[in-house]
Amino acid sequence: FIQTFERFVKESYYKAAKNDVRDHVYSVIQCGIYIRVCHVHAKEFLRHPLRMSPAAYAVDEGMARQLARIAGGSYLKALQLINVNSDSHLFFDQFALLMRKAYSRDLAALKDWADEIGSWGRERQKAFLDYCQNMVRENFIHNFHLSELNFMNDQEAQFAVRFARFVNERNVKGFMEEFSRAQKEINFNINSRTMFFALALQCILLIKR
Repeated sequence: FIQTFERFVKESYYKAAKNDVRDHVYSVIQCGIYIRVCHVHAKEFLRHPLRMSPAAYAVDEGMARQLARIAGGSYLKALQLINVNSDSHLFFDQFALLMRKAYSRDLAALKDWADEIGSWGRERQKAFLDYCQNMVRENFIHNFHLSELNFMNDQEAQFAVRFARFVNERNVKGFMEEFSRAQKEINFNINSRTMFFALALQCILLIKR
């Protein structure tokens, strides 16, 4: 099955390049998983839908698009992300809390936040940092007012209305680097509570730029 899927992806990329197709089609996972790979023409892809069990992988369309973007067209990574999809609301709450407390420079609350995230398992922590990076990208793109380029669910989109202006050309790279660095450090034998508190302090500096 995986080999069949990978062969379809390669053929689709070839057709897209040959026909100079510029459509950027992302996954829509609704009543199952329905993956559309970047640069594959929509009409062409609709002839070859990839569907999984609705009972196993049912998520809403907004989350489906977000998972597709994070997965970057990777089928296996999409499945891994779906496995932690039950944490999506928790991830949103923790991301929003981090940004609000960083903006208000509430060190005590940020210390509590770091202790909470630091108590999670490594895979959950890495999935959360993936989510944070995606939220930074989505909020930066939101500033261009091109809704077709945004893939957020309703809750995230509502948050972006007020928050997106704090992610700009002066700090977007810094945010991405800090979240990425933290993600790499999780693989080492470090004190995760200390690491997440250091991340929170960096967010204080970045959010006011």
